[in-house]
Amino acid sequence: MGAKAKTQDLERAKALYFESLEYGGPSHEFWYDAREEYDRCGVTSADEKAWREEYVALWLGRLSVEDFTALHRLKHFVGARALPDLIRVAWQGDSLARLNYAEFICDMVESNALSPGVLSQGYPVVKQLGQAVATEPIQLSPAHRRIVEARLPASGFSTPEEYLHDAGARLINRLRNLPVRIVIHAILFLWLAVTIVVAFPFFYLAEFIGKRRR
Repeated sequence: MGAKAKTQDLERAKALYFESLEYGGPSHEFWYDAREEYDRCGVTSADEKAWREEYVALWLGRLSVEDFTALHRLKHFVGARALPDLIRVAWQGDSLARLNYAEFICDMVESNALSPGVLSQGYPVVKQLGQAVATEPIQLSPAHRRIVEARLPASGFSTPEEYLHDAGARLINRLRNLPVRIVIHAILFLWLAVTIVVAFPFFYLAEFIGKRRR
């Protein structure tokens, strides 16, 4: 295969990889249709690592307080290093933007509960953003006001202000339950580690005995 053809294959593979990330990652059903073509392109783990970092950098650069597409694209792919960018943008937005960013960061904290960097940076920011939405006067851009107003009929609230104050309060309550989740995650992680450590010698012994019998 010539250098030009190899480059074209990698560009196609990169496009497929990016598209799979937009669906939530290679485990999505999209990947089943694309996998055969992707495997023919000669992609290495180093390629995938570089593309993933490029994907994250691309959408971090597109963070906005008006359009939340970047948050959806980054949902499964960011860690502690992304928090400064998320926090910086969050405080620039109106009440709906602050709520969306706070919920996003809260999801990060919950799913990375054993990561000290995520927990130490994310927890206080979620609390501050949630309190701001729950207690401070609501500020909304015209576009965001229309978004919240569209949610009112199904929410039981009569105004965007009531809706957002309640959402902020619920986020704070969710945060109060977070330490329990962290303890549960820690126990499960410890149980898994102990299981592996205890089971490995028996597995090795069984394999050794099986070889001796053969």
